[in-house]
Amino acid sequence: MSTKLRTAIDSEKEMRRGRRKARRADRTARTVAIVALILSGGFAAFSAITPYRSADVLAGNVGPTGPAGATGQTGSAGPTGATGATGADGAIGPTGTIGLTGAMGPAGPNGSTGATGAAGADGAIGLPGLDGASGATGADGAMGPAGPTGATGADGASGPTGTIGLTGAMGPAGPAGPTGATGATGATGATGANGADGALIGFFIMASSGGSNLPGSTAAYFGNAHSEDEGSAHHPVQTGFMTPFNATFTSLYCRTAGNLFAHTLTIVVVDSAGVQVGTGSCVIPVNGQAPASQPASMSSLTLIAGELYSFRITSGSGHLPVGVTVYASLK
Repeated sequence: MSTKLRTAIDSEKEMRRGRRKARRADRTARTVAIVALILSGGFAAFSAITPYRSADVLAGNVGPTGPAGATGQTGSAGPTGATGATGADGAIGPTGTIGLTGAMGPAGPNGSTGATGAAGADGAIGLPGLDGASGATGADGAMGPAGPTGATGADGASGPTGTIGLTGAMGPAGPAGPTGATGATGATGATGANGADGALIGFFIMASSGGSNLPGSTAAYFGNAHSEDEGSAHHPVQTGFMTPFNATFTSLYCRTAGNLFAHTLTIVVVDSAGVQVGTGSCVIPVNGQAPASQPASMSSLTLIAGELYSFRITSGSGHLPVGVTVYASLK
């Protein structure tokens, strides 16, 4: 039941209670007035009052109606009697028939809100409504974690063989495989042509002047582990050396293996006739055993294959050192 309907019903009940109270009060007032008139002026005064239902008046048995008397003069009004005590309420008479509904009175002030009634039982589920229009597609949600790898499916049927692609670039060389077994010796090839003569790495010639240099001698030849005084006949077979092929040299080394001398020593290369070959020399300084720097600077010196050559040593003054080994080499 709605609040407005409940309020209207309560208002109608209140109006009916008010009307019943008003009717009881009116009956009480009339009864008091009738009683007062009877006590003061007799029944004649009572008959002048507006008639009421006999149920509203407490009266004795009424006799037969007498003849109408002459109307007497109206007497002066007597003093108003004291109001009697209010009698006890009479029993409520039977409810009269409901009168016509009066016009709607003005709306009374809203009553206080009554307590919320218990929730009614759920109504039957209505029919589904029509589908609404599709909403706009929402933004993609964040990527969820990868699910577990599914089981490997069965191999599909082989597709047709594709065209052969281009040959790819050669990959890096793999590690060397194990050494294979040695193959059989091949047949000996034909002898190749002789190559060009290689450069001569050098000779090392050792000579000793022990006992061969006479007092006052200032020059001598040495080589091939021999030495001879320059004053005697030159014997290149004893002091000579040779090369097996034509060779060109640019460096000359020399040193002594013994005493220090108070004069310089100069060493050059000579041919079998005692003539110097090329230019340049190796010089051992005073009180020295070798040049300050090796090798001695010299220009190109070429020796002919099969020819005999010797080293020639000379002293700046005085005789050569007796019994001292002298070394010389070409490069």
